[in-house]
Amino acid sequence: MLKNLSQSHHFEIAHMVKTDGDVGALFHLEPNHNPRSGETAQVWFALTTSGGGSIPLEDCDCRLEVFKQGDRSEAIATPDLTAISAETYENIPGADVIFPEAGIYELVLQGAPQNEGTFREFTLTYDVTVRPGTPVSEPPSETHSETQVQASNLEMEPNGSFSISIWEGMIVGLVILVAGAWWLLRSR
Repeated sequence: MLKNLSQSHHFEIAHMVKTDGDVGALFHLEPNHNPRSGETAQVWFALTTSGGGSIPLEDCDCRLEVFKQGDRSEAIATPDLTAISAETYENIPGADVIFPEAGIYELVLQGAPQNEGTFREFTLTYDVTVRPGTPVSEPPSETHSETQVQASNLEMEPNGSFSISIWEGMIVGLVILVAGAWWLLRSR
C-alpha cells in the first residue's frame, strides 16, 4: 500500500503516511505543515486500503479529534470532516482547524466502514507543532466604553501580567524621562 502511494503520486516530503491494519493514510496540513495559532489550517487524509484502493469520505464513518499533546482527557476540537479534492485526490476527508495557541497537538483520525467488509476500523494519530500566530480573541461587544476598548488593546500574558509593544514602552519611557527632567529643572 505504501509503495502504491509513493509510486502513483508525487508528493512533497511534508506529507506523512501512516497505517493501521488494512488502512493507510497520506496526511497533509496546509500551510506546508507549518500551522500558526489563531489561523486556519486545512488538514486532509488520502485514505487507501491495503490493495491500493481509495477510500472516499462517503465510504468511511470518519471522526477527527484535536488534543493538546499529552492530554487526551478531552478533545479541544472535533472539526467536521468534508469531502474535498486536494492535489490528485478526490472526495477525501478534510477539515479546517484553528489551533488556539502555539504548542504541540495530536490529531486523531478514527474511521469505520460504511459498508461492512470493505476495510477494518482504524485509528491514526499525528503530532502537529503549531507556531505562534494570531492571538485568538473574542470580538469586542458593542457595549464597550471607550476606556474598555482602549484597555483591550493590551495583551494579557498567561501569568496574568500585561505586555506592551516596544514602541509603547519607548513612548512611556520618554514621557517619564521628560517629566523627570522637567521636575529637576523646576526644583532648582
